[in-house]
Amino acid sequence: MIISIFFALLPLLFYFIKFGTFNMIYQIGAANIDNFSLLRLQELFIDLNIGVFPYLPFLFIGTLFFLFLLLFKLFKNKKSISKDHIITILGLCLTIPLEAALSTFTLNWNHGTNGPSRYNIWIIPVFIFIFVEICLLYKSKFINILSSVITIFTVIITGCYAYLIISNNNFMKPIYHSPLATFVLNTYPHLYNPSPEIFIIRTGNINKNIDISQFNEVMVYKDKKGDCKKVYIPKS
Repeated sequence: MIISIFFALLPLLFYFIKFGTFNMIYQIGAANIDNFSLLRLQELFIDLNIGVFPYLPFLFIGTLFFLFLLLFKLFKNKKSISKDHIITILGLCLTIPLEAALSTFTLNWNHGTNGPSRYNIWIIPVFIFIFVEICLLYKSKFINILSSVITIFTVIITGCYAYLIISNNNFMKPIYHSPLATFVLNTYPHLYNPSPEIFIIRTGNINKNIDISQFNEVMVYKDKKGDCKKVYIPKS
């Protein structure tokens, strides 16, 4: 573990030696702690455009379900799981919100990648690690079957997304709302209220970063019939 931490800190050490700062992104003003918000934090997990859940629903729900089983098992018998496993899983669980919180500092919130937020690339492997770690703790046939089903569906969904993105350059492009977000905005617009950056860029198909504090235009989302479904109105 100490060796892993050492290698993880190497980039920070390099930046400090070479440029006199531990974080180049923060140094040039591309990230700021003032950008943190609970809305952004939850968007990394469940937002219909950039969240983990819409793209990896089985992995997301499966991991949470297995965590619930683990807590239930600990509640019934605290000695049923070794302290090493508890510390490992607890540490990983704390890593997810920490990584997510640090990611919210960025100015470029509406990521430039097709599909889930690029900041989730750091979070998804932790979900997988927790999922596998808990699966290994159980010896039951039910858990083995359930974990296999979750894994198979996750691979299938990921493969379908990969194929659609490769075959259609506009599919899941970050300047358009995802199919799921489009459906909800068209049918139940009150259920989806993303960050202004996400709504403005994807509704207006804006292919550049925007400073929300300097954006003074009204942005209207309309369905195919031309009916207004949701509107962004600047504060001033």
